[in-house]
Amino acid sequence: MLSALLRTDISTAVRYNYTVFGKTANADFSYSNEEYHVSPEIIIVGLYADYINNVKLTVTTETGESETVSLTIDTSEMDYGNVPLKLTVNIFD
Repeated sequence: MLSALLRTDISTAVRYNYTVFGKTANADFSYSNEEYHVSPEIIIVGLYADYINNVKLTVTTETGESETVSLTIDTSEMDYGNVPLKLTVNIFD
């Protein structure tokens, strides 16, 4: 499985959960973090190689306010040799 590191700049403490949508509905991967952190670094695992991965990310504050964003993480045309990968992440409201 591939993963991506999502660095955030969120000034309040949040917890998060995400779903990486699989190639079939039975292949979706979901993860939830129940601890609250300011500006968490989120490791998104379960990505497909050579694929445009769709991810739904929800962050929730300690007061219960939440926001959901859709991400696309494009791993197509990557060289999976011994070189660092360059990923493109697009966030849509």
